[in-house]
Amino acid sequence: AQSPDHEDAFRRAARLFRTASAAARELAGEQAATASVVALPPRPARLLTRRIVLGGAIAAAAGYLVIRPPLDMWPSIEELSADYRTGKGEQRKVMLAPDISVELNTQTSLALRPAPNETRVELISGEASVVARRSSSTPLVMLARDGRISALQADFNARCLDGVVSVTCLEGIVTVEQDGRSVQLRKAEQVTYSRAGLQAS
Repeated sequence: AQSPDHEDAFRRAARLFRTASAAARELAGEQAATASVVALPPRPARLLTRRIVLGGAIAAAAGYLVIRPPLDMWPSIEELSADYRTGKGEQRKVMLAPDISVELNTQTSLALRPAPNETRVELISGEASVVARRSSSTPLVMLARDGRISALQADFNARCLDGVVSVTCLEGIVTVEQDGRSVQLRKAEQVTYSRAGLQAS
């Protein structure tokens, strides 16, 4: 047998439950009457996953177009971040040091890449004519794609277009290195390199 206190507590709990249930039914009826929005069934997870994948693909494509614009329709981020840049139809002469001058042809981007024991620049894209008259043993080094062009006392032309780099020695001696291979150019000699390797022209 249960004590009278237990019976009393049970009756109060049952009464509270009935009151709460009635209030909940009444509230639900009011909300249903005033609601003008129809509840939709939950979306399938597959649809949500497809949207996420599609959104990711669009973001990746947009990112690629910013880095590598099609048909050079606009400058890439790399070109825009260059220290020296020429637009369409523009040419510019830059003195990198008292004994180094660079003439940038149209649509050319050149970045400074400081390094110990050498004056280093990077030809990001376009064409540059260089005159180096170094009196010290510190060479001018021009990086272009995955290669390296260096000179102490030389005039040379470097062109970096569509993944192909072309170097022509106009005066003096120019060293071109790419993928473990090296070649020295003298006056009127030319070499090109790309992913396919270094090739004398």
